Amino acid sequence: MYNFPRVIRDPASAMIARRGARGQTVNGLRESYEAAYAAALRTLETLTDEDLGLGARFWGEGFFDIWSLYAAQADHLAEHGGHVREGLPHPTPAPRQENVPLSERR
Repeated sequence: MYNFPRVIRDPASAMIARRGARGQTVNGLRESYEAAYAAALRTLETLTDEDLGLGARFWGEGFFDIWSLYAAQADHLAEHGGHVREGLPHPTPAPRQENVPLSERR
């Protein structure tokens, strides 16, 4: 979606994200993310310094090489990591043993 004008890219990206999020579970999202992250790292390991300097112009954004696109992901994770953690369900703490009947204690 990078190489579309912003006026098209931003609303289209939001719509695609909303549709893709329907019916997702936290575990499903985690699995998809982990698979994509692992694939990105495998790809990065195969790139040479020359490859990392290749890139393209993006509408209204300027030129981006492969290295800066990978680096931008680290910045993006740092920017939104807290938002993701806030949206995750909080684990329910285990009941304290003194509140559990003796017959059910471990």
